[in-house]
Amino acid sequence: AARQVTVRQLLCHSGGMDGDFFKPHGRGEDRIARYVADCRDLPQLHPPGALFSYCNSGYVILGRIIELLTGTHWDRALKERLLRPLGLRETKSLAEEAIRFRCAIGHAPHPDTGAMDITPIAYLAQSNAPAGSTVMATARDVIGFARALFGMDGALVPPLPAALVQDMQQPQIAVPPHYPMRHWGLGPKIFDWNGVRGFGHDGVTIGQQSFLRVIPERDLAIVLLTNGGDANGLYEDFIGTLLSELADIGLP
Repeated sequence: AARQVTVRQLLCHSGGMDGDFFKPHGRGEDRIARYVADCRDLPQLHPPGALFSYCNSGYVILGRIIELLTGTHWDRALKERLLRPLGLRETKSLAEEAIRFRCAIGHAPHPDTGAMDITPIAYLAQSNAPAGSTVMATARDVIGFARALFGMDGALVPPLPAALVQDMQQPQIAVPPHYPMRHWGLGPKIFDWNGVRGFGHDGVTIGQQSFLRVIPERDLAIVLLTNGGDANGLYEDFIGTLLSELADIGLP
C-alpha cells in the first residue's frame, strides 16, 4: 500500500492505514521523520482510495513530505510558508512562543470526583504536530486563515491557483451516513445544508475542542474554541444559532 497511496488520498483520509497512532517520538526536529519511519508497521485497514477512514497518521506523513520539499523542519516550514505570509501572528506551534500570550488549558472530569479539572498535559504527542497536536491559535487567526484559504479575503502569498482552490472544495470521497457531512475534500469537510454548500473542520485534543464552519457564498466563517465541558452541545447551540440568524441555515 505504501507504494500505491497518493497525496490526494492522504488529504481526504482515504489512504487506508491505521490513523490512531499517537506514540511519542520525542521533541527534536527529527521527531516527525522518526514517527513516519514507524508508520511502516501500521496495519492497512482498506485499500488506498476505497473508503473514508479519518487518519491522523496520514497527515503526519503529509507533514514529512513538506519537510522534505522545503528542506526544513515542520515548525519552521509552518511559520515561513503559511503563518508569516498570511499575517497570522497569534498562531504558534511551539510552547516557548505561545507563552507570550494568554493560553487556554484543557479541562476534563477528574477521575475520582467527576468535577472539571485541569488536564495533566496540554498536548498530544509533539510528533503528531502536522495532524494538529501542537498548533495554538486565537479565534481571530483561525478566521483569517479560513477567509484566505477559501478566497474570501485576499489570497495566499504566493497566491494559490484558482483551479487548485476549487479542486480543494470538490468532493473526493463519500463519508459514512452517520457523519453530519456527506463528503470530504482535499482537507475540509463538505456539508450540504439545505442545498447550501459549507465547509469546515473540527479538532479534538486533551480537554479542548475546536469547530470551524465556512460558507463562502454567504461570506461567512464561524469558529468556536472550547477548553472543557459539553463542547458538542455548545456547538449545536452557538453555531446552530449563528447559521440560522446569519445565513438562514438550520443544522440537520
